[in-house]
Amino acid sequence: MVQVRVRRSGRAAAVYGERRHLSKAGLRARAGRRLALAGLLALLASAPLAAAEADQRPLIGEIEIEGNETFADGQLEALLRTRERRLLQFSGQPRFVRDWLHSDLTTLAVFYRRAGFPEVSVSSFGESDLRYDAERQRLDIRIRIVEGKRRYLRALRFTPGLGEAERELRRRLVLQPGQPYDPEAPGMDEFRILRSLQERGYFAGRVEHRLTLVETPAYARRDSIDLEYRIDLGPPAQLAALAFEGASLDEELIRRELNVAPGQPLRLEQILRSKQNLLDSGYFRSVDYRLEALDPSAGPRLPAPVEELRLVWRFRERKLAALESGVGYGSVDGLRLLGGWTHRNLC
Repeated sequence: MVQVRVRRSGRAAAVYGERRHLSKAGLRARAGRRLALAGLLALLASAPLAAAEADQRPLIGEIEIEGNETFADGQLEALLRTRERRLLQFSGQPRFVRDWLHSDLTTLAVFYRRAGFPEVSVSSFGESDLRYDAERQRLDIRIRIVEGKRRYLRALRFTPGLGEAERELRRRLVLQPGQPYDPEAPGMDEFRILRSLQERGYFAGRVEHRLTLVETPAYARRDSIDLEYRIDLGPPAQLAALAFEGASLDEELIRRELNVAPGQPLRLEQILRSKQNLLDSGYFRSVDYRLEALDPSAGPRLPAPVEELRLVWRFRERKLAALESGVGYGSVDGLRLLGGWTHRNLC
């Protein structure tokens, strides 16, 4: 009997190992597909159960709002996600979702606080607030509101006074004397004040506000509050240096578009106009900037009453020539195909 042994060469062994490796990868891919298919089947099987659970939720009957003396029912109901069936609603009567009602109560409370009611109370989960009618299989909802006192702004002042600039600044502010006090407004108005200071060249300015509650009798239906903005102008800004990041162009091409120059006072309007000039030049896809305090070791400094700043420009340049395309969907136009050819500063 003759035995024949077959010896695989190195190349044959390598090919065999590769095939074995590929077969394992194929098995793993096949197992992954089977798991994905099993998950899809489980999801499809659970969909009818979820729909059945949704159908078991009670229908929404009447929604009653009580205690609202300042705002009409319709104005408050427009804020709610939990709603009654409308006259021209064809999608079926809405069903009750507890999480939606929780969110609606929070929405109403925030609306009242921003309208000047800091002590408002909104509730709807008492025993008598949710009334289920078994015969008609619907849930009637009552939302109770205790408004409390309404708070108005009595006086607004700046410390120290800003002279002629104060009159223009007051017109910019959202919160004005005689209006209901919105607790979010002072923070937004602080930003407007800071921007006004930067337009005047004070980039180191600081603003904080202080509230003073005016005492009123307990039976009064309204409170008053005085608002004071305390402003620290800081030193005026002076441009000490320019820097450019992400630009391969000659700096002289960039500098000629700027409305600022080292050694001159710096104002926000000059920076914004320079940014628009750079974008209009056609060289750049985006232009941004940041302000940095000058390093004390960079050289001789200006007198202390002046703040020295370095203006750093950051660029994303356009390609010399490019063909651009895109696909978009609009609620009015539907599907849109976009295309165009761009050239960086053709002239």
